[in-house]
Amino acid sequence: MIYLPFTEDKRDFSEQMTHPDGEWPAASKEQIEVAEKLVKKLTSGYFPEKFYNPVLQKHYKVVEALALDCDEIAEVQDQIQPYFAYDNFRKRVEKELDEFRSCLPSESCNSEQKFSKEAKKAGHIS
Repeated sequence: MIYLPFTEDKRDFSEQMTHPDGEWPAASKEQIEVAEKLVKKLTSGYFPEKFYNPVLQKHYKVVEALALDCDEIAEVQDQIQPYFAYDNFRKRVEKELDEFRSCLPSESCNSEQKFSKEAKKAGHIS
């Protein structure tokens, strides 16, 4: 059973999501185009019938092993893995990912570290 939250359980994160220096910097057209390429490369059609529930498949293998009186249970391959879990998938988007990283400003890493330190000091992040 999945419990749905009540209205009073909804939290306001607007204060935690504000930039410490005011406004978040706007993305350039080049950055937007590169990000769109990366997302397009990562996006694929989703057909639920192609993916099996790994827990249910494991259950079936256990039942099968018990019915056939086998000592070993066949291993179930989990088809629901993140995109980067497989090298051939990661290699497919490496070019776009490198292009995306190169178009980001180098100080963005420092500002993220600065932001997280300031947020921790302010008590926004535990």
